[in-house]
Amino acid sequence: MAPAAAVLSITEERTYSAKLGDRTITGLAVSSVWEGFTKYTDRRGSHLIVFDADQRIITASLDLIAELNLVDQAVGLPAIGEAFAGGYFTGIIVVDGQRYALITAGAEGELRGKWSADYNGVGAAVSRADGYVNTRAMAMAGSELAAKAFDLRIGGCSDWYIPSRDEQELQYRNLKPTTRPNAVTSGDGENPSSAPTGQLYTRDTPAQTIAPNFRAGGIDALSDTWYWSSTQHASDPSNAWHQGFTGGGQYYGHKGNEGRVRVVRRLPI
Repeated sequence: MAPAAAVLSITEERTYSAKLGDRTITGLAVSSVWEGFTKYTDRRGSHLIVFDADQRIITASLDLIAELNLVDQAVGLPAIGEAFAGGYFTGIIVVDGQRYALITAGAEGELRGKWSADYNGVGAAVSRADGYVNTRAMAMAGSELAAKAFDLRIGGCSDWYIPSRDEQELQYRNLKPTTRPNAVTSGDGENPSSAPTGQLYTRDTPAQTIAPNFRAGGIDALSDTWYWSSTQHASDPSNAWHQGFTGGGQYYGHKGNEGRVRVVRRLPI
């Protein structure tokens, strides 16, 4: 993101506002400058956003980052598994050249059901990277599971969807629940859509997640079983991809099988 211009203004109510390009943060009560840094706070004195002397964002409160989609390397991304924007930061996914922060829902984002009630092909649901487009295509084709995902409202957010095959791989890589050895069969761990690009698993890599609530027995831990992705098998439309959270193996199965889903959302960076 290009450096954002910060312009200070005072209204009749004597509150400040900060301009971030064409976006405005209003209702700020305090602005202070020290050693070239400018800090805006709200009426309670809570820190909201800090700019350096070149008006680049140094840091911002997580609620402000989520509200204005300010996720950026200049702001600094959370640690893997840290609470963020309605869920938990899971890694970076690249869709059509755009980088996104991938966010996995906690336990309230767990669903169960069939990928679809029949084995008919859903031609627009074959993306390895774009789970939102896949889920939308599923819902339009009558998938109850996709409809349930779109109906969720978690952490004040309503844009949850079923992760794609590569988004799901990031879930396993960074939120792996167990200490079990990983699958090392052909292709397991390859992820051309993540940043950095995902490499083949070894028996020991990835290790169990560092996020305590996602470790086995934790309140938000993914179950020691397989989960549906939203990616239909490209050459066999009666099947869709899923990932095991026992050892990380990516396989495919009949869409009519009952399986789990852990929904995600994303923010551009």
